[in-house]
Amino acid sequence: MSNSQSTDNLMNEILSFRDDAFYNLVEQQCGTVVLEIIKAQDISSVDCLLGVNNIFTFLELDSDELLPLKKKAGIILNDGRLVIKNGIKHKVEAFLHTLHHLNRQHSSSSQHNSETSHDLIISEQLLQKFPFIRTLIIYSNFIEKSKIDFTFFNIMLNSMIKNFVIEEKGYRYD
Repeated sequence: MSNSQSTDNLMNEILSFRDDAFYNLVEQQCGTVVLEIIKAQDISSVDCLLGVNNIFTFLELDSDELLPLKKKAGIILNDGRLVIKNGIKHKVEAFLHTLHHLNRQHSSSSQHNSETSHDLIISEQLLQKFPFIRTLIIYSNFIEKSKIDFTFFNIMLNSMIKNFVIEEKGYRYD
């Protein structure tokens, strides 16, 4: 087996981690506190983790159940705000950066391996700037798998999006 093939296999393996294998990886790379945060949110795979914008947003919820976890992950200020410890934040950012890099490499190697691939790669920065894109992707995947006819809804949604970029009084409807 060539070195390139073994690297691809390793990428595939890591990107497909779920449950115990995923939790072990998180604990090794980020520590037990981050593992608790991830488990509390029922994030159980690399794929799921890559789909979450910010794992720490969960800790902003006003809940007594989260107090022990908040105290482990950061400092609760007198005004109630939570400041995540820099070490934890850095470990998570480095871990996510590595996973996103592996995912991009995997996507590009998959694209090179398949000349008939029509996949579109959307950068994480673009998804963070325009979160509705993620919703549209999820929606399109749902429609693709559904047996329900969404023709009217598609036409309506398409018209709305097109009309956002048309000057005032120039609206068009399909």
